[in-house]
Amino acid sequence: MVKVSFEDYKTKLKPDQLGLVEIDVFRSDQDEKFELIKRTKKYIHIENTSLEESYKSKSENQVDVEDEIHEEIPSLMRKYKDEKIVSEIIYPIIYINHSRQSIPLGYIWVRNKEKTLGNNTIEKLAELSKEMVARIKESNTVLTTEKFPIIDISNNGICIKITEPHLIQTLPKHTGFVFDIYIRMQGYFKVFGAIRWLSYDEVGSLILGMELVAKSSFPGEREKFHRNVELLGQGKFTGLKTHAI
Repeated sequence: MVKVSFEDYKTKLKPDQLGLVEIDVFRSDQDEKFELIKRTKKYIHIENTSLEESYKSKSENQVDVEDEIHEEIPSLMRKYKDEKIVSEIIYPIIYINHSRQSIPLGYIWVRNKEKTLGNNTIEKLAELSKEMVARIKESNTVLTTEKFPIIDISNNGICIKITEPHLIQTLPKHTGFVFDIYIRMQGYFKVFGAIRWLSYDEVGSLILGMELVAKSSFPGEREKFHRNVELLGQGKFTGLKTHAI
């Protein structure tokens, strides 16, 4: 399991006076632009919200807002003007696992009401994103051979029971973590789950309700996962064990 905490990194950006900063995981009910970043794994950079040319991509790693967002540029410009936002950047946090799978965990969202944010800010956020992923890999990795039973599962969510004492103490302090879902005879599926609620059963085990906000980017892997979850729901795998590890 990989535990994730984003709060510390907001503090690191404070001396730069970038403006409004939010670091969080992707959620299913967010604005279209967040879903676009999650899907493409590219960043959004609108250097000057009052200039139409700022909505065009200047890099292959940048989302072309003019082409990709299903809203007219004049409408977007009015919204930014109403919110008094001069400049905006949304930069993805991409976790690369040992199998070279890229999993979009979350984003760094910066908005400024007084000044434009240029390429130097993009470079700063890119470095911060890499640092966060490195910390996840090196410092926040918990190696365990235990398997934790799944109470319920769907394409977008999972409920699991944690019985390991150390994880019972530490996981509630975090936003989410990367883990493998194992379906017997079907294999492993790597996902990132964001903790949405938690409780404890009568013997003190931790019950986690999680949203599956990111799944493997390998071709066909996501479809295979959805197909297996559907079969589980139909009772096709009755008697087979399913675990989160």
